[in-house]
Amino acid sequence: MKNWKKILCPVDFSPVSKAALQYAAGLCRESKAYLLIIHVLEPIADPGNYVFRPVTLTDLKEQRLQYAHNSLEEAVRSLKLARDAYSASVEHGLPSEEIVRVADQENVDLIVIGTQGLTGLSHVLLGSTAERVVRKANCPVLTLKRPAGN
Repeated sequence: MKNWKKILCPVDFSPVSKAALQYAAGLCRESKAYLLIIHVLEPIADPGNYVFRPVTLTDLKEQRLQYAHNSLEEAVRSLKLARDAYSASVEHGLPSEEIVRVADQENVDLIVIGTQGLTGLSHVLLGSTAERVVRKANCPVLTLKRPAGN
């Protein structure tokens, strides 16, 4: 097993990304690596579909950012890592591009990412963030499939 020094794990708060985060934390504990956890907020196209009350684009961005920070805090509580063994941040942009950018910028040894396992037409139409990361990353990428029962 390679002695990883820095591992990146992007999360979108889905069950598969939470499972990938737990796996990445285990790898970090075993190899005494530093864990970088990121969540990527994608650009907002049009907030016009909100019918309950008027929402400004600024309000929506602030709400999404607050949700992301709160969800990251919740996700790291169960990792059983010392506070100085990880960092968690929110990035802005297209997920695959931001994941690769952060991996390069931080010189990570490994990316651990969950995959929803889309197949057929869904995969063709929607693509896969994990697949794009695998193709573009300059370091090894470990993909984990959806946990059983989810």
